[in-house]
Amino acid sequence: MKHEFSRILNAAAECVVDPVALPLSYRQAPSEHQPSVGALTKMQRPAVLLLHGFTGNPGELKYAAERIAEAGYNVSVPRLPGHGTTGAEFEVTQAEDWLRRSVDAYLDLRAESSSVSLVGLSMGALIAVLMSARLKVNALLMCAPALDVNQRFLPLTPILGKFLRSYRGSYNPENVKPEFRRLAEEYRTRRWVRGAGELYRLQQAARKALPQVVCPIPTVLTAADPTVPVSVQTRIHNSVRSTDHQLRVFDGSDHVILNGSAREQVVGFLIERLNSQRQLSSQA
Repeated sequence: MKHEFSRILNAAAECVVDPVALPLSYRQAPSEHQPSVGALTKMQRPAVLLLHGFTGNPGELKYAAERIAEAGYNVSVPRLPGHGTTGAEFEVTQAEDWLRRSVDAYLDLRAESSSVSLVGLSMGALIAVLMSARLKVNALLMCAPALDVNQRFLPLTPILGKFLRSYRGSYNPENVKPEFRRLAEEYRTRRWVRGAGELYRLQQAARKALPQVVCPIPTVLTAADPTVPVSVQTRIHNSVRSTDHQLRVFDGSDHVILNGSAREQVVGFLIERLNSQRQLSSQA
């Protein structure tokens, strides 16, 4: 009986998160002259939940998170299970794990904030779509949403993943910032077939859920993204019911658009949209 939970505890002890992949949290510091509890509740700041992409990590969203926090929002960037640690851990996680962690982070923010908006990058945008279709969300901001991807074999991965979990691949380390190179060696040197099957499941579910999202849906893309084609805008335009689904396409070829060459302009646009929706909500 005393060893009943040993396997779980040992696995947790062996899970070492890379420092750049640690979850990020920016909360409003308490004031020296706090108002009464009732007044404070009304003055709670709105919150923004940022969700990273497939094999990504919170560190890739740090720049965006800091700027959004400086603009007056409570911000949370959770680390999705299997990410930012090891490929071995990643291989045993699935879409439900990633969605559950995202919902938990949303609920934490919702308990202490006046409203919650979602910013999702790539796979994170798929998770954000599913959440926005069912939960109370002030705005859904999609960044390079993986509703379409430049990988024609993706639909086969749920079947192929039953026989082949992953295989050796290659990448160019010169395209990776120094602080992310250890994780790049861990995640980018393999092709995650089973994991891609989980991504495909999320993609199909998000496509079905997109018409159910009624909050504003600003979307940002880069013109030469190697992963998500600009043509994804057609799918979005034909699917959404929201009358506010503004699209912006920025120059560049970065898929991690929130930490790429156009990140200042991209994040500036997101903050403008967040502020605009915040003002509308306060007037409602």
